[in-house]
Amino acid sequence: MKLTYLFNKSIHLTHFRSLWKVAEVVMVPKPGKDPHIISSYRPISLLPQLAKLFEKFIYQRLKSIINACKHSTIEQIYRIASKIDKSLEEGNVCSAVFLDVAQAFDKVWHEDLM
Repeated sequence: MKLTYLFNKSIHLTHFRSLWKVAEVVMVPKPGKDPHIISSYRPISLLPQLAKLFEKFIYQRLKSIINACKHSTIEQIYRIASKIDKSLEEGNVCSAVFLDVAQAFDKVWHEDLM
């Protein structure tokens, strides 16, 4: 079975396989911090390879949409809220995925971003 078929079917059925949801969490020490203090460690989730591939598959599909729009965050929130309202008024089921990355801008390679 081809991975693209599996991923497309997963999207179509709105089903994310439970095996892909299991991560092994490893505590990694922060550089230059006291290893005897728990806050000196950060958890790193090691996901299954298929989950990572699926994430890249979704990213490639969304990237063209995200980059093409060039709308502000406020515009996007308004558009999403409008679509949710319309969907609910029509009696449809509405699903959404949101990603909030803490301190994302601080961790981005700015030369590539600009």
